[in-house]
Amino acid sequence: MLTSIELLLFGTAAGLAVGLTGGGGALIAVPLLVYGVGLDAPQAVAISLLGVGASSIVGVLGRSRRAEVDWSVGAMLAFTGMLAAPVGASLGTRLPEVILLGAFGLLVAAVAVWMWTTAGRPSDMSVGPCAITRRRSWRCFGVLTTTGLAAGLLSGLFGVGGGFVIVPAVVFATGLPIHRAVATSLMVVSIISVVAFTSMMIDGRAIDWTIATLFLAGGLAGVGIGTLVCHLLPAARLQRAFALLLAAIGLGVLAESLLR
Repeated sequence: MLTSIELLLFGTAAGLAVGLTGGGGALIAVPLLVYGVGLDAPQAVAISLLGVGASSIVGVLGRSRRAEVDWSVGAMLAFTGMLAAPVGASLGTRLPEVILLGAFGLLVAAVAVWMWTTAGRPSDMSVGPCAITRRRSWRCFGVLTTTGLAAGLLSGLFGVGGGFVIVPAVVFATGLPIHRAVATSLMVVSIISVVAFTSMMIDGRAIDWTIATLFLAGGLAGVGIGTLVCHLLPAARLQRAFALLLAAIGLGVLAESLLR
């Protein structure tokens, strides 16, 4: 059994990723809980959601004071994500653990590739289906609805908040600067994660509350640190460093699942 300090540090690492990137915390949290703590995948998914959801709430409170959250875009994403999250949670209980972890590994590796290739790419408020002058277009509605559904489904299935889906979609659709897309993602992730976790508890998923509490405490500390320092670091360099970390995690999880 790990010590309390080790569990706090694991949670801090996940929370730091949330604060710095607006998502990605669960991409670190689930492998830490499965391979570092020794939990089974369903329990790791639930604890990950609890930690990422609470960390995202702290993060969005800090960023909302700087008027970085786009509430109209976030509300649409959150609403559709809430509908899909329970579906993903239910599906996750029916999949064999080896398949669930293998799919998770592929997902993390794919996110790493996207983060590396898009690092430093500029955004433009005048383009995209949801640019300021076209916020009510059907194409805008379709992009945001699809993104919300995908984020909710992935949240319930893998215990991820869906920020890695939301951030690029918001940048593409609206042309918002990356720091505003991250802030909006935190708002959506907090809502989706709470809904998905609640659905799991209603379905009777058991978790170790001692581990969950320590992991959560570390996550809250980590997101606070990440939110404070995110504007001090070069965004492109930070994104590429995080992409390399995710690539290593994704390939490791995939390899382990294939060797089971």
